[in-house]
This record gives sequence, structure tokens and C-alpha cells, in this order.
Amino acid sequence: MVAKYVVSPSGGRGVHTDITSALVAAVRRGRAARIEIAPGRYEEALTVRGEVQLVAVGAPGSVVVGRARGTALDAYGTVGVHGLVLTGRDADTVACHAGTLTLEGVEVRAYNGVGVHARPNTSLTLRDSVVLHGRVLFSGARGLVERCRFTDATDNAIAVIEGADVTVRHSRVEGTAYASVVRGPRSPGAS
Repeated sequence: MVAKYVVSPSGGRGVHTDITSALVAAVRRGRAARIEIAPGRYEEALTVRGEVQLVAVGAPGSVVVGRARGTALDAYGTVGVHGLVLTGRDADTVACHAGTLTLEGVEVRAYNGVGVHARPNTSLTLRDSVVLHGRVLFSGARGLVERCRFTDATDNAIAVIEGADVTVRHSRVEGTAYASVVRGPRSPGAS
């Protein structure tokens, strides 16, 4: 059974006023969690562990997460993010360190850094999403990019390196500084 948590800046009985406190409660409980987030701006850097769904409640773009500098989301486990705007600067805005990460209906705003970074031996699905200014980096990871838009990347829009295995479908790249999709050399021993 999935435990449900509610986040709202205005608080209330049984409601968390920030996303981090809901994540801490979910980890303590040790069960799969669904965290429903009310519209607002959350000045937080999230570390998500375990089986967690982060879901924006309200219109697309109504939940904005991130700080003025640094990473918005570090994922370890089976993590799904739906409908959030994630902002970062001078770092990986979103990083999948272990497990699987699914971003659906998400907008990633990456200033002076990588938009989304799938690290070795992880899996990333990016669907129906927008990445502004940063690139998506698959480094020894598996991935699916479907029905996404990449706009104004200061580098290439998608980089596939170190033996990563990625499928890109029905996506659009516009205004990038370099080639749209770059596939690096395969890792030694990779097939």
C-alpha cells in the first residue's frame, strides 16, 4: 500500500509545509509514498530515496522547486516526478544517482549546468517534458526520451556517453549551441 503525504505552503492538519519534511516522513515510514504538492514556489533542494512519486496538484507549472544555486533533485531509488518545474544553477538540476527516475510533464530549467544527469547503471525516462537551457546527459545509463522539447541548450541537447543506451522518439530540439544529439565513444568492453 502506498502512503500519501500532502504538501502545501499554507499548512494545515496533517499537511507538510515543505516537500523535504514529507520526504523525511516517508523514509521513516519505509513504504512506497505518493507526495501531492499544492501550487507554490518551494525553495528546496530535494533528496529522494526509496519508492516515491512527487505529483503537482494543480495546473502544469504551478509547482516550482529549486534554489537560486545548486541542484533541485537528487534521486536514489524508484522515483517518479509529475508536473513539477525544477530549477537549478551551476550544477546538475536533476540527477539520478541510483535506480530509476521517471520525469513526466516536467519542466527543467537549467542555468549554467546540466539539466538532467542519468549516472552509470541508472535508468531515466523523460516523457512529455521540456528542458530549457541545459542538456540531458546519459552517462553509462539506459534511457527513453519521448515527446519532449529541448530549447536553448548552451551545449548539445542530449549527450549519450560511456556506453549509455538511449531511445529518443518524437522530440524536438531548438536553439542549441551545438549538435542536437551527441553520442560519445562506447566504454571499453561495451557491446
